[in-house]
Amino acid sequence: MAPRNPLSSHATPGPLSRGRGNSQLESWGSALVAQWIEQEPSNLLVAGSIPAEGAHQIGAHVISSKELEDLARAYLAAYAAKDLESIRSMIAPKVDLQDWNVAGTGSEFFLSQTSDNFNNAASIEIEIKDLLTSDSQVAAQLRILVDEIEELHVVDVIRFDQHGKIASIRAYKC
Repeated sequence: MAPRNPLSSHATPGPLSRGRGNSQLESWGSALVAQWIEQEPSNLLVAGSIPAEGAHQIGAHVISSKELEDLARAYLAAYAAKDLESIRSMIAPKVDLQDWNVAGTGSEFFLSQTSDNFNNAASIEIEIKDLLTSDSQVAAQLRILVDEIEELHVVDVIRFDQHGKIASIRAYKC
């Protein structure tokens, strides 16, 4: 029996790239993103302030789409490198984690699940197929290769707080 392979798991340094997947996978990813948009209402803008084009307002802080993408890419790179200390510095104290196996709140829960995933895999490679930004969130369509054998197609929805820390991650298997 193969070891449990939750989403946020395991990895040694692996390639991180942007590419185009097949249309069926993109369709599944798009459907999941549409479902996420319905379930995750956008943050409200602070009255009287309008972010510049390509920027999103998170509380009183304006963060650009590029900055959101960079934060998401940094998290995914740290994950692929199994760099738990870097991930620790990226998450908010009350971070929420939900995937198809687990759900919980708090940095200790998040780090414990991530550590378990790292320990259950010799290697993790993450290929970014697409990134979509919306207000304080990034939806990342991913191809994850675990131990060079198990291939997962996943959409991670990563929400950031006003300090640029990860406030939640919801992972959906495609």
